[in-house]
Amino acid sequence: YEIKGFSGAGVTTPKPPSLYSSAKRKLYPYLNSRERHRNPFNLKPYQVDNLHLADDQASKIGAPLNTFVTVTWGATEYGDITGKTFQACFKPLCQWLRDSDAPVAWIYVHENPTTVAGDAKPNTHLLLHVPSRLTRTFNAKLDDWFRAIMDGAVKSDPRTCRGYKGLDRLQYMAKGADHWTARRYGGYRKPGGQGVITCKRSGVSQNLNWTARDSFNAQYAHAGGRTFPLTKGGKP
Repeated sequence: YEIKGFSGAGVTTPKPPSLYSSAKRKLYPYLNSRERHRNPFNLKPYQVDNLHLADDQASKIGAPLNTFVTVTWGATEYGDITGKTFQACFKPLCQWLRDSDAPVAWIYVHENPTTVAGDAKPNTHLLLHVPSRLTRTFNAKLDDWFRAIMDGAVKSDPRTCRGYKGLDRLQYMAKGADHWTARRYGGYRKPGGQGVITCKRSGVSQNLNWTARDSFNAQYAHAGGRTFPLTKGGKP
């Protein structure tokens, strides 16, 4: 969705306000500034904001996040979450979407909660755009992409369907944020949190990030409110 010769200067997506810094100081007074910034225990407020803004952006560019995928890493060959293993699984998935002439738009959250028995249960939740014409093939390929070794290792569901009464999937994905942030979006913080994650805890595709949203908003304003054709992107 590019307009040649237009810089887009002056129109920006609001960035996380400075109040989050003071909020983090109140929530985690025992951590220094570096530890708060790299807090491995929770989704940070700006990360939750980024997920919600990316979700809105996906709808604006014609690629609504309509598919909810959960990966239980303990039931895969990898056994745990690391940045490298996630990339190894996720890159082929994204490439398949591109090869199928489908837009690549996604958001993810990693979690590592503890079971009643005290065992870690690393998992990843994804919301992504999958055209209806590809749904059946997409679901059939998930086990191979994530190298499942047990039934139920990777589950795929529509984001919503008739009769579904639970939380919106994105609210559910944000249950690892602090209580104040989760409630601000109508969700909740799950008691005990979602464990320690040592890699990047959440992320969005390239065409949904802060830079892409700024560019889209600038072009939208410049064009007088017209929409733009979707570009392919979303490299993990």
